[in-house]
Amino acid sequence: MSKNHHAEDIIARYRRGECSPEETAWVESWHLMELSKQSNAISTENLEETQHMLLQSILREKTSTPVVSRRLVKVWWAAAVLITSIFLFSVVYWNRLPVTEESTVEVMAMDISPGSKKATLTVDDGTVVELEEGADLVAVKGSAITYADGSVIGEPVADESSAVLRYNTLVTPNGGEYQIVLGDGTKVWLNAASSLRFPQRFLGHEREVELVGEAYFEVASDKSKPFKVKSKGQILEVLGTHFNVTAYGEERSVRTALLEGAVKVSSEYSKEHVVLRPGQQSIIQAGEKGITVNKADKESVLAWQKGYFLFDDADLESIMKQVERWYDVEVIYASKPTGKTFLGMVSRSRNISAVLSALEKVGNIRFKIDGKKITVFG
Repeated sequence: MSKNHHAEDIIARYRRGECSPEETAWVESWHLMELSKQSNAISTENLEETQHMLLQSILREKTSTPVVSRRLVKVWWAAAVLITSIFLFSVVYWNRLPVTEESTVEVMAMDISPGSKKATLTVDDGTVVELEEGADLVAVKGSAITYADGSVIGEPVADESSAVLRYNTLVTPNGGEYQIVLGDGTKVWLNAASSLRFPQRFLGHEREVELVGEAYFEVASDKSKPFKVKSKGQILEVLGTHFNVTAYGEERSVRTALLEGAVKVSSEYSKEHVVLRPGQQSIIQAGEKGITVNKADKESVLAWQKGYFLFDDADLESIMKQVERWYDVEVIYASKPTGKTFLGMVSRSRNISAVLSALEKVGNIRFKIDGKKITVFG
């Protein structure tokens, strides 16, 4: 077999998830070097357009893949590698700094694995249940909360006919994510370090939940009962729509990006409100009046929910915040971060060293992993 055919065979097997670790490393390194060479020959504007075209192509290929259970390890690995194939074109520094030949990530101990499907459920009586790690989702079904296979979690509500709202809280830790289907059919994906407080049943004339952290919602349509999401400094009101809310307690801003339908965003700081259209994003700054509305990037909004990091002109501190939550680590800066920004994508299914190595390749920075501490140099 010729060298060209051999390379094509490896790349084809890489996309199917059949490569050995050595072959995987070769494919990713080779494509990163190729992209670096190309980036030196084209303008920033053309590079951004090329990246966007590649991203659209990859996402189209990804979404054409059938959805399967993540419990099937081999099938999930193939799907994960397809996401990882985005890494072939990933992490291009906005100012096109030179790509280094090899990683200088200093690993003082064992590498750190990515987050997984894990969460706790606090039911109405205060009982805390550790949910099955790796399970697809939980669902509210009448008086019970169940796993996808129908097995009941905890004890069903004793008096389902009661007019009293009984609340449960789904909590994901750092390094965890989970999905829940609420009693009305609304689907919610909860990102790491987040919580969702919801009633066992929606009573009265509205459906209301409370969010801390980040979640993606696909709200079941019910014109007679508006769906409300309360988060830090804002209230969202919808009838049936798809949107993402980022409302972490340690961050000053609350962001709501609308993908489908319509949503009314009200600020608790100024009592102002706006109605978002699909493709728009609202930003509310803690303690400030006014609501900023700008264009939302669908790929950026859905990146975490689809299994990858997407850095679109993102600064290092915001990137490392995501790394902290997903890998459950502490990030320490040896010196004050500069204003460098990054553009690129990395799969969330990779170990932390792979993510840090990708950042090192395109920026004048270095990382040291020591247990659960990540030190940033430069």
